[in-house]
Amino acid sequence: MGTDEAAELSRDGAVGVPEACRFLGLSRTQVYELMAASELRYLKVGARRLLPRAELQRFLAARLAVN
Repeated sequence: MGTDEAAELSRDGAVGVPEACRFLGLSRTQVYELMAASELRYLKVGARRLLPRAELQRFLAARLAVN
């Protein structure tokens, strides 16, 4: 993790999988599948997976549909 990423993480924080599911409007299975496919970056602390808030926002922004 680079200095910029560490600063971003400490500023914005990270959330667990249940909160990420609520934020994204996706099921737990879908979030785990996205992490396994490296479409959602996360960090592991012990057995817990944490997703940076900025990563969740990046994920949604990358999938905005333009009509």
